[in-house]
Amino acid sequence: MNRQLQLFFNAWVFFTRLPGPRWVDYNNQNLSRSSGYFSWVGMVLGMIQAVAFCVLTVIFPAAVSVLCCLALSLWLTGAFHEDGLADTYDGLGGGWSRERKLAIMKDSRLGSYGAAALVIALLLRWQLMVWVLDHQSWQFVLLVLILTESLSRLVAISLLWNLEYVADPAQSKSKPLATQFNAAATVIAMLPVMVAVVPLWLGHSFVWWQWWLLILSLVMVRSAMIQTLRRHLGGYTGDTLGAMQQLAIIVIWMVCGVNG
Repeated sequence: MNRQLQLFFNAWVFFTRLPGPRWVDYNNQNLSRSSGYFSWVGMVLGMIQAVAFCVLTVIFPAAVSVLCCLALSLWLTGAFHEDGLADTYDGLGGGWSRERKLAIMKDSRLGSYGAAALVIALLLRWQLMVWVLDHQSWQFVLLVLILTESLSRLVAISLLWNLEYVADPAQSKSKPLATQFNAAATVIAMLPVMVAVVPLWLGHSFVWWQWWLLILSLVMVRSAMIQTLRRHLGGYTGDTLGAMQQLAIIVIWMVCGVNG
């Protein structure tokens, strides 16, 4: 149990702005082995946002509450995944060669492609959440918040099944985080997703075809991302994992609103 807590809190401190216990040994080796807990971090972040959303809706209109909840998620993670999305689109859109694309992705400056992708992604998330809230119960939205945060991270880390790491370890800020995602880590990562899925399943919030649509949509987006990264980079970087997580969130909210 102590070993697993060590791995969880290594992932927690890396992916959030919130502190972890002082007794934990924070190092690159533990972080590299903590991929199974990325979705667990997402589940906890989703729960925090769900609680905040409940409070906000008592004070503000739905659209304002959703926007505040989105701002909270950016603060909790330090816009970690959003930064990966922007860097990925800057690199893929602004570079001609593989080396140039990787160099652009390591640049801390924000380019036109990245800025456009970031604005569109955030606006989509905001409007999709408002759309779902317009024709679904607030309990449904709370469950989906937890599902999106955990499932999107599982989809992102699953890229390791198919791709190799390509960035320069000496220059990448994300090298320690994800080089191992074996069968055991996969099982661990799926547990919080199932925790979020069960109440949606039992409550019949999703009809059967929505579950299939969700799975098919995520598989298609993931496959498109894999093909794109193979063609442009020859593998994945930490930034591309963040981009995949953001795309997965958008897809999940889109499917959640279809039934309305």
